[in-house]
Amino acid sequence: MNLLSTLTRSAFSFGGSATMASAQVSERASYEHEAVQEAVRQAKITLNPHGKTRFQNMGYWTDGTTTFDDAAIALTRVVAEAAEFCDGDRILDVGCGFGDQDFVWIEEHSPERLVAVDINPAHIEVARETARDRNLSDQLEFRVASAVDLSSLEETFDKVVSLEAAHEFMTREAFFSEAYRVLSSGGRLVTTDLLPLPGRKVQHFTIHPANNYSRIVYAEKLWQAGFVNVKIQSLRELVLKPFEKYMETLVHARGLAGKWWTFKRRRLNSQVDYVLAIADKPVTSAIPEMHCPMGPF
Repeated sequence: MNLLSTLTRSAFSFGGSATMASAQVSERASYEHEAVQEAVRQAKITLNPHGKTRFQNMGYWTDGTTTFDDAAIALTRVVAEAAEFCDGDRILDVGCGFGDQDFVWIEEHSPERLVAVDINPAHIEVARETARDRNLSDQLEFRVASAVDLSSLEETFDKVVSLEAAHEFMTREAFFSEAYRVLSSGGRLVTTDLLPLPGRKVQHFTIHPANNYSRIVYAEKLWQAGFVNVKIQSLRELVLKPFEKYMETLVHARGLAGKWWTFKRRRLNSQVDYVLAIADKPVTSAIPEMHCPMGPF
């Protein structure tokens, strides 16, 4: 092959790669725009009509938990415990919604800094206003940003968390790579997430098709991103099932339309798992293991 043909082939290859990358960015932007519009539609369904918060998670329903507020706060504490939040930590919350969990973490763990990002500008504006009202703007920063493009964050974090959001990202795998990049050496990623039960494939309205895989694949993708000490635990019995019972008590679950809506949710969620995932970024000086150190499945 002569030099001209080599250069020509390289130019076409580069141009093709650039075109493909541009198409992927465009596709992601379109998907995220639609996700924001869907969030606006879903906001009409009030999860917490009698409470004081705007949590968007399903909650952690142990014995004695009677209100959605209590269950949602309990889940934020499960994540904080798994992440081992400490005074002075620098924490990044990805897919923060209205940021209710961030205010719990600020009050209970005194991080040095907490940055929370979401693609929905309406969510971020509400969260910023709440932070101003509570005089927490110096410690708690809310930004509009994509989970799969955190390039606007010119800093590293000790902990990265994502509370019930990563299944919607395009893609979860891209988020893992970004989380790894912005974590400091020895940092930790913790997610709570929705995925199919073992052996199932589902068409769930919130799970992006590219994220429709099992716990084992989930762990493999974390390892491929560079993480070690991967552990994944199902919380389905204390999250998904009791949350479904709670949803059936709400106004929009009543009447014929409500019964049909409830039936569809039950059918979908009967095939879905709810997991807590923990993964560590290796300490820089450590030699990474050459196998996937998976936790219990």
